[in-house]
Amino acid sequence: MTNITRIPMSYVCSIVTVPAGRMPASTAEELNNDLFAKYMDLRTRVFTNEKGWDVWLPTKNDLDSYDCFDALYIIAYEPRSNRVLGGARLVCTDRVHKSPRNQSSTYMINDAFKGVLKGLPTNICDSQPPQDENVWELTRLVVGDADPSVARSVLKASNDFLHAQKATKCLFLGPRAFMRMAKGMGYTPVPMGPVVGTPGDSFLAFETEVLPPFEDGSTDLYALTDYISNSFNKVLFNG
Repeated sequence: MTNITRIPMSYVCSIVTVPAGRMPASTAEELNNDLFAKYMDLRTRVFTNEKGWDVWLPTKNDLDSYDCFDALYIIAYEPRSNRVLGGARLVCTDRVHKSPRNQSSTYMINDAFKGVLKGLPTNICDSQPPQDENVWELTRLVVGDADPSVARSVLKASNDFLHAQKATKCLFLGPRAFMRMAKGMGYTPVPMGPVVGTPGDSFLAFETEVLPPFEDGSTDLYALTDYISNSFNKVLFNG
């Protein structure tokens, strides 16, 4: 577990992956799997139980085809109790992903634009979204009953990770308040299309530049699995 970004706070952020479907080979992998499960529980409570979003019925949780084996999750948690406070999912836009449900997909915004994602309209973007190794998508940002600063911390930690990967842009899908928060953090968000959805559950796609690492700090950011350190730019893991 290698330290990436050091911030003095009562919680930390870790980079987490979808569990490998085997017995954990290390304490770090066991923690990875525990955090992923608790993040999914939080998503299920907020998106499925409270918002009433459709779920994949065999699991009764918020797992979808974008929770793939090369997706990454920035998860904020309290290290003493491992209580998950919030998190988000990152997917690189240049990949065709294979999900735990054995389905192939690209990423949410692009698949919605192509008309292959049930529940999202094709007019979510005004033009073809990118498929570029330097552009990532952030979705499923969720925060429980924790301090509102957790959401900003997750975004800052995500930005620091993307900057280390030499990413240039990040695409977001969420409510309009999400874009306002990004503006307040110093980003220059640009809508990719109109606000869509219903009056009580509207959202939009927008893009922002990836900023240099935040000097004020957000959390400690750790890589928990060998998959991360073996699959991504080593510069990120020189603690």
